Amino acid sequence: MNHCGLPYPVQKCLSLLNESGYEAFVVGGAVRDMYLGRPIHDYDITTSARPEEMLQVFAAYKTIATGLKHGTLTVMFEGFPVEITTYRTETDYRDHRHPDAVAFTSELAEDCARRDFTINAMCFHPLEGVIDFYHGEDDLREHIIRTVNDPAERFREDALRILRALRFAAELDFTIEPATAAAVHHARHDLSFVSAERIQSELGRLLEGPGRTRILQEFRDVTEVILPELQVLSAEDWQKLTAALPADALGGLAVLLAEVPDAVTAMQRLKYSRHDQSLVLNLIARRHDPIASRRDLRFLLSSLTASDEQYAAFRAALDPDTDAADLLARMQAIRADGDCISLKQLAVRGTDISALGFQDRQIHTVLHTLLDAVMRDEVPDEAGALKAYAARFLPGQEKK
Repeated sequence: MNHCGLPYPVQKCLSLLNESGYEAFVVGGAVRDMYLGRPIHDYDITTSARPEEMLQVFAAYKTIATGLKHGTLTVMFEGFPVEITTYRTETDYRDHRHPDAVAFTSELAEDCARRDFTINAMCFHPLEGVIDFYHGEDDLREHIIRTVNDPAERFREDALRILRALRFAAELDFTIEPATAAAVHHARHDLSFVSAERIQSELGRLLEGPGRTRILQEFRDVTEVILPELQVLSAEDWQKLTAALPADALGGLAVLLAEVPDAVTAMQRLKYSRHDQSLVLNLIARRHDPIASRRDLRFLLSSLTASDEQYAAFRAALDPDTDAADLLARMQAIRADGDCISLKQLAVRGTDISALGFQDRQIHTVLHTLLDAVMRDEVPDEAGALKAYAARFLPGQEKK
């Protein structure tokens, strides 16, 4: 583990707290990712200082006190946020999400005992090294997801931890140890207490993880709690779909929902944005489009809202005969060569069609007719040729 890579603002927070007589450690995900050599985006500090004492220590700095009643203060160092929380214990979780009561403590061990997984319960200080009450370092070395203490109790306290277990296992490509896995299966229906937004976030990260196939296949029953629409898939279909999932949250979701009867309802229930719903539905709608010829691909690209990369991976996941790399190369070649696939690329505009004598909605119809003809290679994308082609549709003109 790299013990010397803490950003200056984090080191400064630790020093200021220590100089004021308080314990302070980096805790949680930053310590885990430091050990694994992964990028670290957020640093959390846990400390023996009480909220009012933290305010005194950081009186000269800009602070955000939105979580102060629960012991959390965010300190800003030139735009770099460091979240600092008082050692605490939590009691009773009647809504299966949030503690009914929070009590501050002076013991680091008691603070670590409330955390979810052993790999997230490690603490670090540059002078003291790693403090590891629950053998999280061993579990990191063995690639294991394990709860702190009793898994049933951990999941009963906060049902979001059920999905976090799956997400960490997929993201890190770890195995969920047997007792924790059994508790995940048993507690899965408590996911009804978790907000749609949090479910969507965890599901997205799970679908992008390198261990996504293994986790989805092992925990299909959990997935069906949050996406009951998937129950229509046979065991064989589930194996095939999950085995081929692209490493893209929306593309992966599109693969899973491609053959279910109501993908719209599923995405609306999980509060996906209109943009994300549109992208997924566009992929699904285009899943059987012809792709054999250049002309086929022009029509596909003209109606595609997802990226070329997303579509190629999506199509290959559903059709094992499709070579994603080959399909992507052919799609990109069409774009690179400037093939006309949209009205914006067409060599004529509405004013040109109006000048021929077409009016109102006729103009829109003629432009689309011209685009269709160009993509079919029936007329070149040249202004003169297009005007002559359009003139054939004027009233009284003989169509040739």
